[in-house]
Amino acid sequence: MLELPGYKIEKEIGKGGMARVYLALHEGLQRKVAIKVMSKHLDEDMDFSERFLREARIVANLNHQSIVTVYDVNVYDGYHYIAMEYLPGGITLDTRIKQGITPQEGLETIKHIAAALGYAHSKGIVHRDVKPENIMYREDGSAVLTDFGIARSTNAATKLTTTGTVIGTPHYMSPEQAQGKELGPCSDIYSLGVVLYEVLTGKVPYEADSTVSVLLKHISEPVPTLEAELAIYQPVLDCMMAKDKENRYQDCNEIIADINSLLAGDNASNATTVINQALQATVVQQASMPTAGTPAIKRKRKRLFAAITAGVFVAVSAGGYLVYQQNQAAKEQQRLAEVSEQEEQRMLKEKQLLAKKQAEKKAAELKARQEEIKRQAEQKKAEEEKAKQLAAQKKAEEEKAKQLAALELKKKEEARRVKQKVAQEKARLAKQKQISELLTRAESQLQNTQLKAAYQSFQDILKLEPGNKQAKTGITRVADSYLALATTAAIAGDFETANSHINSAMQVAPTHDRLASTQQEIIDLKKAQLAAEEEAKRAQQQTDSPATESSQKKRRTYVGF
Repeated sequence: MLELPGYKIEKEIGKGGMARVYLALHEGLQRKVAIKVMSKHLDEDMDFSERFLREARIVANLNHQSIVTVYDVNVYDGYHYIAMEYLPGGITLDTRIKQGITPQEGLETIKHIAAALGYAHSKGIVHRDVKPENIMYREDGSAVLTDFGIARSTNAATKLTTTGTVIGTPHYMSPEQAQGKELGPCSDIYSLGVVLYEVLTGKVPYEADSTVSVLLKHISEPVPTLEAELAIYQPVLDCMMAKDKENRYQDCNEIIADINSLLAGDNASNATTVINQALQATVVQQASMPTAGTPAIKRKRKRLFAAITAGVFVAVSAGGYLVYQQNQAAKEQQRLAEVSEQEEQRMLKEKQLLAKKQAEKKAAELKARQEEIKRQAEQKKAEEEKAKQLAAQKKAEEEKAKQLAALELKKKEEARRVKQKVAQEKARLAKQKQISELLTRAESQLQNTQLKAAYQSFQDILKLEPGNKQAKTGITRVADSYLALATTAAIAGDFETANSHINSAMQVAPTHDRLASTQQEIIDLKKAQLAAEEEAKRAQQQTDSPATESSQKKRRTYVGF
């Protein structure tokens, strides 16, 4: 899919020999637009690129109710494009012709497009591709001229195409356009005349097996003759499709004035009449005379001369065209006079019927619009109510979700606390079991006088449970055992062992209440022993010699703590 900056291409809605049309969204304005992208083979021409942008930007400045609005003209990645007003529905005059359109409806459309072309011509713009496919309708039924893709400015120094180059749609080309000549407003008027013929008859004026043959018919064949019931429109058609551009309407306002006259039941002011040779000669002579007058009068004379010439050509043509004899003009005028009143009454009735239909259509459209507005209001109200309900439902769901989340969090916290308590209980039981085992071991060690091991077991218990009374009491009992062993050793006279046990007791329980008294008791025992030994020595000395006594004194020693 094609990509253009600032636009979101949605789909292709049309294509032709020179371009494709896409429905797109202008992303900045959030507005639907129709984008016409020129064919790549045209984009490859650098001269075309420059001229296209210059001419298209001139067209973008056109501002008329019957001309499609152009928003943007640019080139991107080698693609030249025009962004214009999007007309929903896409109904073209071509579609309406195929569906069936009344002459009055067709003439109203021609009036709108003539006004659009007149405005464009006043700005120096020639459309160059007027055809039913390029005439669309807005929702209110008004006709709009679209597709200025190959339009050019008559005032520009450079032109989109050069002389000798033919661009357009063959069935709607003016003779000068078919020959690649310089184009002006009269070329658009000719093309609009072809559209008028198709509106009235449902077909194009010239058909052939090839494009070249169609173009040759535009150049050489006379304006087709309408059937009797459409003859009233022949003068306007002749002046729009005159082969010589000088004999055509020179201003679109003239077309509008004549169409208004026809719709009002009058004759066209610029009507072309089929006359006999004598009258033709008179008019030719008058037309050739240098007569003063306004440019408008001169143009009418030229058109009249052209119409007469076309009438004579029709009169002498054979095969497929009505053959007029030299005296048929008077008869035709008499016949027209006879049916004039009847035709006027018929047209008045058609006009009244058309007005009635238009009034009924407008009333129906107004009613439909009112109903649509009411339906949209009710739909909007329902949507707002639904939105409120959805908002309330969403809020309730959010609140419920919060409650469920809080409940879930509470459950998780409770489970965590339970798990923690279980773990703590397991740890407590395991510790109690270990303490019990250590107590049992310490008691066994204490009973077996494994005092050092018992002390270590009691210390391990205090590491697990610092305030354990049994362990503290056990340590005191270990100290008691060391003190008892120290006393026993002292009584046996083994003061070295007694001193070792006292040191062990001091290490186990430095603040033991019997530590000091036990130490004093051992000292007293030591002193008593020394005294006894001294007394024994003195008794021995009485029996021994002085030398012996002296020798014994030298060997005497004292062992203390």
